[in-house]
Amino acid sequence: MNYDELDLYIEKNLIGMGYKNPADVTPRGNLGVSLNKMPRGSMERVHGKDTFSKEALVEKNTSDTLDDEFYSFFNLDLLELANKSHIDYYRLLSIVNKDVLPKKEEVICLGFGLMLDYDSLAKLVSLGGYRLTLTKKADVIVKYFIENENYDLEELNQALNHYHLDLLF
Repeated sequence: MNYDELDLYIEKNLIGMGYKNPADVTPRGNLGVSLNKMPRGSMERVHGKDTFSKEALVEKNTSDTLDDEFYSFFNLDLLELANKSHIDYYRLLSIVNKDVLPKKEEVICLGFGLMLDYDSLAKLVSLGGYRLTLTKKADVIVKYFIENENYDLEELNQALNHYHLDLLF
């Protein structure tokens, strides 16, 4: 990991250190639905594997729906997603079934497991009730990793540790 390059990126992008306007980088507006409004039972078993299913969500949804772009991410094997996201399988099942609300760190890990771009990750984090902001060094580091298409969560954790920040897992 090249920390000199990351240092320059942080200096350039972290609000408070650089000269960026917070209005230019902070997501605005209501995205239309919260994680709490996602219907129960939006997960189904396909070929003996638990998967997220757009069809199950749409069938059970009332007036609150997410756009097709959001749903397109969730036709995955949950065990595979749990492994890629470094989230315990049963914890992920609890999140999907809305038994627990995910922590911001878990939502970020899910976004990395899904290999989302920054805007999609910001949307997913928002749906989880949180916000990515460039006023926090950890969020700037997350953005750096995504912009460089580095979805290695262990390497991200090493970078967070290097800057004495809380780890994701």
